[in-house]
Amino acid sequence: MSDELYEGPCEAGCQRFHGGETQHTPGCGHYPESLTKAYDDQIAAASAEADALRAEVDRLRGERVKPLVWVNAPWHLDCELADEFGLYQIAKDEGTWFLYIGHAETGIAHATLEAAKAAAQADYAERILSALAPTGDA
Repeated sequence: MSDELYEGPCEAGCQRFHGGETQHTPGCGHYPESLTKAYDDQIAAASAEADALRAEVDRLRGERVKPLVWVNAPWHLDCELADEFGLYQIAKDEGTWFLYIGHAETGIAHATLEAAKAAAQADYAERILSALAPTGDA
């Protein structure tokens, strides 16, 4: 990588640092062969790898934790419970679905019943997985 491939001036936005390093912007003629581009490519690759790992973790979480089983609450027409203790409750009020976790007095608003159930499942999975020790640890 060399600035010698492009003989023109830098574009507006490029920065020169003490010690001689120049940080080129993507619009600059020097950018394609610059260390800045190499760093940007490394950051993009690392970010893509991190996104892939996060997706894999999410996929594994979904496979490892059994889904919550929802039942209608006997005391409310638009209310569902995830277990007989009601640790996850979803109730509809004025067109909005509210998820209550534990026996909280304040619910978290969701646009749909499905969105509220997905949020409950994510919380449930996170709580279970956070209590597990990695293989080999006790």
